[in-house]
Amino acid sequence: MYFTSTIYALMKKTSLFLALIIVATNAYSQDLRKDVHIDYPIPRFSIEAIGLTGNLSSNITTRENNGNYEQPAVYHPGTVKSGDWKMKGGGALEFAYFLGIKHHFGVGLGLMCYNTACTLTLDSFRVEYKEKDSHNYDFRQLVTIKNVKEAVSLTHISIPVTIKYKVNFSKRITISADAGIVVNLVESGKYNTDATGDFEAIYKFNSNGTVSYDSAPTPDNHDWQITRAVYSVTHSGGQVDKYFDSLRVHGYDVGLGVEAKKQPGRRNYGAGSIGFIIRPAIAYNFSKNLAVTMGGYYMSQTVKNKQNDNYRIMDVDGNYNTLLQQVATFKTSSFGVNLGVRYSFGW
Repeated sequence: MYFTSTIYALMKKTSLFLALIIVATNAYSQDLRKDVHIDYPIPRFSIEAIGLTGNLSSNITTRENNGNYEQPAVYHPGTVKSGDWKMKGGGALEFAYFLGIKHHFGVGLGLMCYNTACTLTLDSFRVEYKEKDSHNYDFRQLVTIKNVKEAVSLTHISIPVTIKYKVNFSKRITISADAGIVVNLVESGKYNTDATGDFEAIYKFNSNGTVSYDSAPTPDNHDWQITRAVYSVTHSGGQVDKYFDSLRVHGYDVGLGVEAKKQPGRRNYGAGSIGFIIRPAIAYNFSKNLAVTMGGYYMSQTVKNKQNDNYRIMDVDGNYNTLLQQVATFKTSSFGVNLGVRYSFGW
């Protein structure tokens, strides 16, 4: 139902845009041809290579992942935000087929690839949940991550399917307009981050000598609390980092200032989302076959991200998972200029 309504809305926009272009160009071109008495022919086929660049804006929606932590006693996921969106450029290769006697109307099919960049931030993250250590004991794992910032580069590969209208104003000048849908094939993101995290632990000792998970929002005062706050109170002037390091050597999942591993990561998204594109242009014809084109474009697209049921932002070993996995949808809009070279044939 959603897919059908989306296609219907896009087709309404396409029809309206083309209708406006047709009315404007026909009125002008008819007056022009009255003066020159020439109706210059339009080839039936064309292949065009297009480069594009422009401005980009985007809104994101996020999802919470508290279900990925067993029996969380405390969960404060923070807020993921995006900013500094940039259109880094891209290009397309399109094939067009024009219909009818005068070949004014046609359909186009192509392959488009463009790159964008943004910054993702997470102000704070805190979770306390049930975990099992290397000694097979249940305990309370405390994870605190602050001021996460990712530099993200996104690659978009899609198929534009367009309706085309073209008219020759003279032997050298051609006006055209494209409008249609963009079918997303691949959406992938590369990222880098300098995130760090604190990993603390709480062990609850029962009267019978067993160890269990303390699920209370406020842990019992008799629990063994391996935290920076407790150590600072009980060991004034002590070396808290060395204390945590020594416990880590003995198999406890704790550490302070654990750095995310530095290698760049990549995240692939699901395919199948539908967008919309309009692209008016003017062409200068060097010959009946070869022309250069210049124009503008507007493109809007919503990309949905597959949910990762096993997502955790970071572990005590520094294995880091990008904030991209917390993004449910990217809704982007872009407008700018495009330049191209077109080869026409099939008179």
